[in-house]
Amino acid sequence: MKNLKVAIMISLIACLIIGILIIGVWKMGWVHPSPEEAPDGRIEMDKNMKESIFNQMSENYQGDPAPFVTVNGNGQKIYDWQNIETLLHRSPEDMEIADYKSLFQIVQNMTAIQADDSVAIDFEAMGQLIQRGYKGAYLTSTMTNLCILYKEWVETFVLVSPQTSVLFLGSDTEKKNLEEHFKQEMLKAAMLDGILMNDNEIIQSKNSVLQGAPEINIIYQEKDKKFDNHYLIQIGNKTIAVYPAQRTLSYTIDDLKLSIAKSPSLSATEKHSKFENAHILNRIVQAYRISSVLAVSDNFDMQIVACFDGTELEIRVHAYGADMYKEKGDPEYLDLTASDLQVQYASGNMDQINEYLKWWGEQTRSSSYDDHKGALRKVCRNYFDNNPQILSKELEELTPAQIIELNKKLRDPDYELNLSNDS
Repeated sequence: MKNLKVAIMISLIACLIIGILIIGVWKMGWVHPSPEEAPDGRIEMDKNMKESIFNQMSENYQGDPAPFVTVNGNGQKIYDWQNIETLLHRSPEDMEIADYKSLFQIVQNMTAIQADDSVAIDFEAMGQLIQRGYKGAYLTSTMTNLCILYKEWVETFVLVSPQTSVLFLGSDTEKKNLEEHFKQEMLKAAMLDGILMNDNEIIQSKNSVLQGAPEINIIYQEKDKKFDNHYLIQIGNKTIAVYPAQRTLSYTIDDLKLSIAKSPSLSATEKHSKFENAHILNRIVQAYRISSVLAVSDNFDMQIVACFDGTELEIRVHAYGADMYKEKGDPEYLDLTASDLQVQYASGNMDQINEYLKWWGEQTRSSSYDDHKGALRKVCRNYFDNNPQILSKELEELTPAQIIELNKKLRDPDYELNLSNDS
């Protein structure tokens, strides 16, 4: 019995010593927290607050917000980075609508005048903003919210039809500034989305390593193939590649698939998963007629900032609805609009997305879509021929609302068509 007590005492002392050693090693930084212990900045924002931020930006837009940004006598912007950093490090619970609005305005106005008098993104300021959004190795919760909200703001409120048609139809001199504005907003949103994606990968990593706040650099990589040109955001020893706005990602994604196949850091299972994700993303971009900016992480995760060609998608959705009605007999398909498809995409409902992707993959070269578009074009031409007082337009130049009008006429020959409204 005495020997048993001695053994228990020795065990307790050994456990105590081991515990002290573990704590000491932890404090010296030799052992790092598991992913579960790493900070997760995803703070669920009150829906009303988010809507208020977006509404205030839409209804009461102003320029650079004082006191965070001022303009000197030479027209150069002076950023109060310490003040901005304090705001980015504030707890989300203490953030007001006006605070987020100020951050939105800082990002939206983050531009600089170039030597040729053109206006471009101020990448040096963008890098500073990202840098200030880190607390140690991870993004602050407020910076995380800014990344999430700004992308949603750009996709939902900035990239709205019919103005964004300039990204798909090309632009004349008059529309060039508008086109450049959209591309810059998409690029900034994609950069913020990219650093958030990088933060996610670090948090979820099985080998999460604590380090100080990373150094941020943004450089432009010009390649032999124009579609492969991209911005590289260096985040410490990590990188995010951001490909500027393109009407199609096919060539870029095909190149990335080759890089995935050759990657020495990915297992065969991971390569297959990344390859499939890239393939699906490419199908989505083509089927939904999306102009996009692509962000790609070191680990080949991919995210896009999406701008929909509302006019073309409106044409496709009615052909899709008619076919699905014939197949399933559900009259709700006949009332689908491009807006409905965009909501399905944004919600991530893969059942609905896959149904549409399957239809597009099967129907692209068949008579269904071609016949429907041809019928719409004929109705459009007849209307303008019979109404010479209204400026004539090609089918692709119409707004989504006007495409809906054409579909009503196509469905009911007695419907009184009116294309005089550009809304």
